[in-house]
Amino acid sequence: MIYNNHLAMQMIRSRGKRPFTVNEILELHSVLTDGTLDSQADCGRLRTAEDNVVIYDRGSPPTLLHVPPPASQVRERLEALCAFANDKGEEEFLHPVVRAIAVHFQIGYDHPFVDGNGRTARALFYWSMMNSGYWLTEYLSISSVLKKHPGKYLKAYLHTESDGQDLSYFIAQQLEAIEGSIAAFHKYVAKKSEDDRRARALLRNATVGGISLNHRQRSLLANSLRDPDRAYTVASHQAAHSITYPTALNDLNNLLAAGLLQRIRVGKAHEYFPVVDLPARLK
Repeated sequence: MIYNNHLAMQMIRSRGKRPFTVNEILELHSVLTDGTLDSQADCGRLRTAEDNVVIYDRGSPPTLLHVPPPASQVRERLEALCAFANDKGEEEFLHPVVRAIAVHFQIGYDHPFVDGNGRTARALFYWSMMNSGYWLTEYLSISSVLKKHPGKYLKAYLHTESDGQDLSYFIAQQLEAIEGSIAAFHKYVAKKSEDDRRARALLRNATVGGISLNHRQRSLLANSLRDPDRAYTVASHQAAHSITYPTALNDLNNLLAAGLLQRIRVGKAHEYFPVVDLPARLK
């Protein structure tokens, strides 16, 4: 599911600003749910009456929470949602963030798919936001905020439905989630900036691990501290610094000999990884 979400965001980003269409939503759902549903045939298709989709809570016994509109209306409602998302035929201004939230709500309410509606709703929210120029939304983990308080998310749906479809409840809850994800993003950036500062301070000394480091090796080790799962090859190191193959090989092998990198064979080539306790060894 995580990998599918990554692919979906890549698809949304690569295609740029464009109108919503039913076919593209179906394609997006197919990407998001590939290999995650009980039946692969349910990926990228609208539900039918035979699917009998209803929403229960997880209590014991389960309580019926919501019956989506009939399956016969799903395509028509999805087409209407596309027109709304594309801002067609409206005279009054609607804030684009509110519009994106409304798109999110409607997918959850209509439940056009057998499964994967929540994932699709959140992806369409990102798509709508990016269409309106809010490109930074791609880096906000709204799902993680919702996961911490699932009850608020559910109640926002229920309050909206029980109070004459007053979307204010859901908008307020989603704005709170967006603010929370922005705060988490700022905290993440601050932490990464501090990690980078510490890494560069740590590597300021010319000699580490018994060898005299050049600027290329210090750069690689700084990257390794920030991203310990990243692999390096002679070719990637060569390309990153515009150096010859023997020079790149010598850089990596010296770090290997110093016990700062480990090497594994992948096919005909070697990949270099930072050792697990790299920060401790550098200190």
